[in-house]
Amino acid sequence: MPQLDIVFISLTFAWAWFTLIALALKIQTTQMKKNPDHTPKKSSKSTWNLPWT
Repeated sequence: MPQLDIVFISLTFAWAWFTLIALALKIQTTQMKKNPDHTPKKSSKSTWNLPWT
């Protein structure tokens, strides 16, 4: 049954993408709460310092 395999793989990829996007949005909102006026802090090199880069 190759069609079921394709559906399962696509569902797994969609779930993985959804989890990644949700994590990215959560990190972005927590950074906004810490720094509401969007001014870069002197200690950090860049404002968008993502952990996976």
